[in-house]
Amino acid sequence: MESSAWKVTPSVNAVLGATYAITDHLLFGAEITPGIAYSYGKTKTTTNSQTLESTNTSYSFGFNSNSSKLTLAYSFGK
Repeated sequence: MESSAWKVTPSVNAVLGATYAITDHLLFGAEITPGIAYSYGKTKTTTNSQTLESTNTSYSFGFNSNSSKLTLAYSFGK
């Protein structure tokens, strides 16, 4: 049996955030990182002189919690 495969996965990610002024000097901020990806690939398997080729595609969307950020900032001047 012989098998070969390849896959390409382009993706787009963004940073979405918001800041809220608690007081004139104290700020609170939050950021998240959503993303979308599309995968396209092909697999070729040869067994006993028979070859099977298949195409695989998939979409995915999600939030990367490893890049989520919370910020609490204090400004000393105006």
